[in-house]
Amino acid sequence: MNVLKTLCVGVSGRGQWPLKTCAPQNGFEVSAICDLSEEALAEAQKIKGLGASECYTDYSKALNESGAEAVIICTPTPFHCPFAKQAIEAGLSVLVEKCMAPNWDTAKDMIDFVQGQDAVFCVSQNYRYAALEKTIQRVIEDETDPCYVGEVFLVDFHHHRVRPIPRTLNYPHASVWDMSCHHFDDLMFWLGPVAEVTAHASQSDWSAYDHPANTSAFLRFANGTSVNYHHGHDSSRGALNIGIHGERGAVLGGVLDQTSNTSGVDALQYTPRSALQFGTTEPYEVKFEDHLGESGVLLDFRAYIDGGPEPGISGYQNLEVMAMCQMVVMSVEQGRTIRRDELS
Repeated sequence: MNVLKTLCVGVSGRGQWPLKTCAPQNGFEVSAICDLSEEALAEAQKIKGLGASECYTDYSKALNESGAEAVIICTPTPFHCPFAKQAIEAGLSVLVEKCMAPNWDTAKDMIDFVQGQDAVFCVSQNYRYAALEKTIQRVIEDETDPCYVGEVFLVDFHHHRVRPIPRTLNYPHASVWDMSCHHFDDLMFWLGPVAEVTAHASQSDWSAYDHPANTSAFLRFANGTSVNYHHGHDSSRGALNIGIHGERGAVLGGVLDQTSNTSGVDALQYTPRSALQFGTTEPYEVKFEDHLGESGVLLDFRAYIDGGPEPGISGYQNLEVMAMCQMVVMSVEQGRTIRRDELS
């Protein structure tokens, strides 16, 4: 495959993954970078060995002068859609960091724009490319797997994070739009579309956030699976626990403290379902799937650019994740269960 010249926008923090991952083998070469921070630009410049003429603080100038064929946008969420539209109008294919948008209306408008332009637009939902998520997908779907759980009845997904500093996450329902969007993409990757949501938001007395940054929800999926979900930023110790309960058995895993994402869970146990009252069976380890991580994101993005199948990370597919976020927000604000068919 030919290698696309790529402009990376927002190159600090999460913005460094494209600098380290773009490579000829996945079809991208970082040829220019853009950031408002001179310090961030200098660090990124060292990582990529770029010259001063390939570093920009003006986004419009970067689009017009860099010669880029694709752009990867890792700015704060409110800038994703405006910057993506500008790049699409300039003729570039676009990959944005999650979350696609800070609200439902902006997300819908973005997809309408993309479809009107017949453009390539993807969202970096990288969790679905990780070993944990791919392994759980396998034990749910592959009937030949020795750890196949059978028809899934219940999923527990609890993510406690210690985040006492709000940073950019201090707008209403920021933890939902910024982080639950990852979790919801995982759940859709495993279970398909959601049917209804009942949610509640909470806030500790000592919270540094202006808005509640903790969400508990009961999610019912169209396939009949129920999910008990919690995500919180006011937690006093980080913990992640995931449980998949099916007709044939259960797959469980968890980790303490290493909870910036789900990759801290590096082991899962499978237990066949007991036929005894309150019974247990001997657990054994689940073999983890090989994975490409964020390189897999780029490979699917590149295949889509080249006219291949629409990936699960396309903007259109990701709109269902945005719908889940909106359903949670509506349920919190209205104090009732929200059905998917209530959203246009």
